[in-house]
Amino acid sequence: MLNSYIKTSKLDLSIAFRFISIFAIVAGHFNFIHMPGGAYYLIFLSGFNFILFTVPKSNCLVDNSSTFSPSEFYSVYFSFLFKILLPTVIYTIFLYLVLGEFHIGGILMISNFYGPMYASGLSFWFIEVLVQIYLLFAVIFYANVKYFNFKKAPYISMLLGFVLTYFISFVCRILWDTSAWLDRFPHLMIYMFFGGALVALSVTKKQKLISSLIISVILIELISFPWNDRIIFLYIGAMSTLWVKYLTIPNVINKVITLCAMSSLFVYLTHFQSLSLIKKFNSDIHPAYVLIFAFFVGIALTRLWKQKYKLVNFSKKLLIERF
Repeated sequence: MLNSYIKTSKLDLSIAFRFISIFAIVAGHFNFIHMPGGAYYLIFLSGFNFILFTVPKSNCLVDNSSTFSPSEFYSVYFSFLFKILLPTVIYTIFLYLVLGEFHIGGILMISNFYGPMYASGLSFWFIEVLVQIYLLFAVIFYANVKYFNFKKAPYISMLLGFVLTYFISFVCRILWDTSAWLDRFPHLMIYMFFGGALVALSVTKKQKLISSLIISVILIELISFPWNDRIIFLYIGAMSTLWVKYLTIPNVINKVITLCAMSSLFVYLTHFQSLSLIKKFNSDIHPAYVLIFAFFVGIALTRLWKQKYKLVNFSKKLLIERF
C-alpha cells in the first residue's frame, strides 16, 4: 500500500556508480569507509561517456574515412577536455596562492610523474591521469578513424584497443616496478578508458557476453599485483554497467544521487579543504558529518561554476553602471 504513494523513477546505473565512486574516494580519504577503486571506475566511466556523448557530437563516424574532419573532431573532443582542465587549474592556482606555495607539477598537471606525495598531496592525480589518457586516446582514436575506419567496426576497434592496452599495462608493470608511483601513469591505466568505451558499444547479448569474458581478464590482477582490491571495484562496476541499464528508485533518492554524481568534479577538488575547514570548528567531528559537508561544498561550487557566465555578465554590468 505504501508503494503506491511513493513516486519512483529510473536512475541510470552509470550515474549511480559515479556517485558510489566519488563517495568511496572521499569516504576513504576521511577514514570513514574503506572502499578503494572509485577512481578506476571513473576512468572507465569517462570512456563509456565518450562513446555515448562526445562521439555523436562530431562527424567522425562516417562511412568513408576520407571525409573525416580532424578539426571538427578535435574541437568537440578538446572542448570537453577543457571543461575538466579549466576548473582544476584555476582551483590549483587558487590553493597555491592561498597557501603561499608553488608546485610546477601541479600547475602543469603532471604531478603523478613525481610521486603520490608530491606537493604534500596538493595535487589531483586522478584528474591529471584522466587528462593524460584523453590526450593519448585522442591520438589513438584519430589513427583508428583514419586507418581502421571506426564506423565499420566500432565494437571490434574498442575490443582490440582494450586487449592491446591491457597487455601493454600488464607487461610494463611486470618489467618495471612502478608501485612507488602507485602505477598512476596514463599508459598503465588507459585500458580502463577502453573498457568503458567497449561496454558502451556492447549492445547485443553476444557482444555483452564477449565483453564480459574479455574484461574478466583483469581479475588476473588479484594474483599478480598489489592494489588488487581496486580492481574488484572496477570489475563490479564494469559488469554492472554492462548488464544493468537502470535502477528504479524513489524520486527523492534519485534526485539526491544524481545531484551528487553530477557534482563529483568539485567534490573531488575541494574535499580535503572541506575537511580542514570543518576541523577548525570541531576537531573531533565524526567523518560522516564531514563527508556530508564535503558534498554540500562540492554541490554549491558546481552550481556556482555553472553560473559563471551569468556572474561575469552581471559583474560587467555592475562595473559599467558604477563607473
